[in-house]
Amino acid sequence: MRVVELHGEQLQNANLKNTKLMFSNLGSANLQGANLTGANLTGADLRGANLQGAYFTTANLTSANLSNANLTGADLEDVVATNAIMQSADMRRVEMQNAFLKGANLSYARLDDAYLVEINLTAANLQVVNFSRADLRDAILTNADLESADLTGADMSGANLAGANMWGTVLKGINLKGADTTGANALGCYNNAGGGC
Repeated sequence: MRVVELHGEQLQNANLKNTKLMFSNLGSANLQGANLTGANLTGADLRGANLQGAYFTTANLTSANLSNANLTGADLEDVVATNAIMQSADMRRVEMQNAFLKGANLSYARLDDAYLVEINLTAANLQVVNFSRADLRDAILTNADLESADLTGADMSGANLAGANMWGTVLKGINLKGADTTGANALGCYNNAGGGC
């Protein structure tokens, strides 16, 4: 398999639709506004990449590393990102409806104001993630680790939180109507005032 080396390249607004970029190095690349719809980025290195406003609809990001990447306003609808690493990624206002992120690591990521309807985050590491005002309606977060995450003002109506770890999670102003919280621990830490529950 030929691995593509594009570290630090200027690829803003590039048309990479359906491109095969498995295990490629795109670290620190500028892909702002790029079209990566349907691209295969399995195992790709996208650490620190500028992906603002990029289009990833139906792309495969399985085991890809997007740590510290800027995905502000990007479209990741219907992506498959099983076991992807997105630690400390800036994903504010991202659209990830129906995305599949089972086992992904998003710890310390920013997802404020993100559109995450029907996203699958089963067993994902969501420690210290900022979900402020995020739309998580009908999301699947079974056995997810939400320790110290901030869900202030988030809409989680109809979400599945069965078995989730919510120790220290900030739930101020959250909408949990119709949500399944069976077996979720530490539920009821509604404002985390003073840093404790």
